[in-house]
Amino acid sequence: MRTSDERLDEALRRAEPMLPDDGFTASVLARLPRRRVRKVNPRSLTLAVAAGIGSVSTALLAPPVERAFNLYTLSGGLPTSTLTIIVFVALVAAPLAWVVRRL
Repeated sequence: MRTSDERLDEALRRAEPMLPDDGFTASVLARLPRRRVRKVNPRSLTLAVAAGIGSVSTALLAPPVERAFNLYTLSGGLPTSTLTIIVFVALVAAPLAWVVRRL
């Protein structure tokens, strides 16, 4: 004996006869606008390339920069937090201020 799930599954898989629509479906589909081909936005491409370059640069430069930080702070230089703030301002805040000023 079949379970109700099996009967339901069979009913849902059974092909239904097509309903006559006198060409209504074809006419509606013919009036739909064509799909537009999406062009590559130069700004998005530039952003993606810049993100990739930044990621690769970070991966390559992080170990040497960390070693330099450790050597400088251990040799009696500035504390790590102060050195981090200086580097942040030099690498992030200064270029950001330059960009904002040019807008």
